[in-house]
Amino acid sequence: MADLIQKLEQVQGAIRNASIDAATVYLNAPQVRSRYGNVCEMTLWRWLHDEKLNFPRPHRINGRRFWKAAELAAWERTRAPDQPLPSVERDGASEPEAA
Repeated sequence: MADLIQKLEQVQGAIRNASIDAATVYLNAPQVRSRYGNVCEMTLWRWLHDEKLNFPRPHRINGRRFWKAAELAAWERTRAPDQPLPSVERDGASEPEAA
């Protein structure tokens, strides 16, 4: 029994000391859309297909799309501080900006 308690204490200590590496944090599509002002799925699709924008490509895990948080942060740093999110032209009208 004492051996089991010791192992449990070791596991708890490892959990307390564990740090989450930013390179291993993944965001799913709804989280990415929310990060950029609740943009719609079509806007995200357009950003991915706009070569000039150079939006990070998702990683596929079990058929789902995930973006590394570090890659999104790096992309954000490449944009000028006063440069807004890209607007999406749709039939001559731009998408409304989030307030």
